[in-house]
Amino acid sequence: MTAVMSHPDQKPDLAEPQPTTSHLNPLRQPTISADLLPVEVFVSRRTRRIGRYAGFALVVVTVLLALWYGLEIVRTSAAESDRDDTLQNVQSLKRQQSKFDELVKTQNQAKAINAQLATLMSNDLVWSGLTAAMLRVAPDDVEIKGVSATVPAAGADTSTAKNIIGPPTVKIIGTLTLTGVGPRKDVIALYVDGLDTVKGLANAFLTSAAEGDDGFEFAVKVDITSAALDNRYKPSASASASAGAGQ
Repeated sequence: MTAVMSHPDQKPDLAEPQPTTSHLNPLRQPTISADLLPVEVFVSRRTRRIGRYAGFALVVVTVLLALWYGLEIVRTSAAESDRDDTLQNVQSLKRQQSKFDELVKTQNQAKAINAQLATLMSNDLVWSGLTAAMLRVAPDDVEIKGVSATVPAAGADTSTAKNIIGPPTVKIIGTLTLTGVGPRKDVIALYVDGLDTVKGLANAFLTSAAEGDDGFEFAVKVDITSAALDNRYKPSASASASAGAGQ
């Protein structure tokens, strides 16, 4: 008996002659294949293959972790070495600084003294310049007999007053009283007006004027403003002077 194998979609061509027993090799084996391997063996082989892959992945991860750990150890050692070097430098700088303890102490004391001096002399006035300016504006016929001043201590509350004659609102730091003799009242009035032009004085007004043997004896009260301060002991002025001296 002869069996003919063909593709399922391929229909035999009736025009072609069908092979007969006379054209076939009686010793030819039929091309039939089948997977007769048991399922247990197939699953076992696949399990072993997956196990090998997992073991390889585990080895790779272990190697990577070992490399990372070694790198961190090296970095930690380097950081500790830098820290030790820094501490040694700090100790060395402290030992060097101890040599200048006296200088630093002296500088701090000088700063404290300058601060106290600035507070103490905050209302310091250049009396020679202020007195010379008051005499300079006096008419020739006016003679100044006396000058008295009242300046509050440093830190005392000062007032801000509106000006009667002179610049607008000023900071008052004290008062000044002048006494003298003038030939006429109009000459004395000119002198009062002239006092308002002196830097550091404001609100000059005539408090009394009485006729005497030598003329009219008068008294003038005038406010002393912050413009008359010397400011020699201000920290800013000291710093500017030191900067100028350094240059």
